[in-house]
Amino acid sequence: MDYTTLWWRGIERLVSGGTGAQVVCSSYCAPLKNPHNEILISQGEPTHDLCKIGWVIGTSVIPHVIVRGCIKFGSMFVVNRKVINGNVIELIVFDFDGTLMDSTTAIAESIQSAAADVGVPVPSTERASHVIGLGLQDALRYAIPDLPQERYQELGERYRHHYLARDHKLRLFTGVEAMLDELSSEGYLLTIATGKRRTGLDRALGATGLGSRFQSSRCADECNSKPHPQMLQELMEELGVSPEGTLMIGDTTHDLQMARNAGVHAVAVTYGAHPRDVLEAECPVYCANNVAELTNWLSSNRRQAI
Repeated sequence: MDYTTLWWRGIERLVSGGTGAQVVCSSYCAPLKNPHNEILISQGEPTHDLCKIGWVIGTSVIPHVIVRGCIKFGSMFVVNRKVINGNVIELIVFDFDGTLMDSTTAIAESIQSAAADVGVPVPSTERASHVIGLGLQDALRYAIPDLPQERYQELGERYRHHYLARDHKLRLFTGVEAMLDELSSEGYLLTIATGKRRTGLDRALGATGLGSRFQSSRCADECNSKPHPQMLQELMEELGVSPEGTLMIGDTTHDLQMARNAGVHAVAVTYGAHPRDVLEAECPVYCANNVAELTNWLSSNRRQAI
C-alpha cells in the first residue's frame, strides 16, 4: 500500500467516523497554496472543505499537516492513542454529573429537600447519592421507595425546583476543560452519556461552554436508563466505532455496569457519587482520584496508529 493510499485512509476514517475531516497547518508550516499560488488554508486555520483537503492529499511538498490530531509525516498519518488490552481507543464517553460537573452534593440535597416537601422520610445522603446517574424517575423510586405511585410526579417537580435553585452555583471539576481540549486536539471522538434530561444537559453545556467539545450525547429521557447499554450502543453506531475502541468514564456503578453490558472498556473516577471500594468491585481498568490523574492515565500507554 503506497503512502498516498495510507494518507487517504486516514482522512476517510475521520470522515466515516462522523467527525468531518479537519486540516490545520502546523505552527512551523507555511500557508498551504495551490499551484496558482492562491492560499487555500492560512497558517493555523482549520478547514472542513473537502476540496481543499483533496488538494492537500495530492500534494507531496507539505512537510507537516495536522488533521484532527493526526500528524502527517510525508504522506502518512500517525496518531498516538490510548491502548487498553491491546485495543486502540477512538471514542471516549463521559458521564456528566460527578465526572465532569461537581454536582453530586446538589443532586443529593435536592432529593432530600423534595422528600421533606412531600412529607416522607428523608433518605440518607448515602442513599440519595447512590441514585446519581440514573434517570430521574428511576432515581426517585430507589431513593424514596415507599411513596405512592401517583405522587412521584409531584416529587419530581419538587426535586427540579430545588436543583434549579442550586444549578447556577455548580462548577466543572478542576482540570476538565484542559483535559477535554487535549483529548480533542489528539483526535478522539468525545461524547456524553448521562442520567440528565436533554433540557438539563443542554442547559449545563451552554452554561459551561463545553458543548462544542462533544460530537454527540445521549440522555435518560431519550434512552433506557443506565445500566442498560442503549446509550453506548447508539453512540457507537452513530460514530462508527466498535466496542473494543470505546472507553466509558464515570463515577458510579451504573456507568461501569452500562459499560460492561455494552462490551466496552470502563474507567472509574472516585471523586464523584460512589466510593472507591464500590467502584473497584465492578473491575474497571483504572480508578482515578482526580481529573489530573485521569488526564495522566489517558496520556500513558500510547500506540502509533494510522
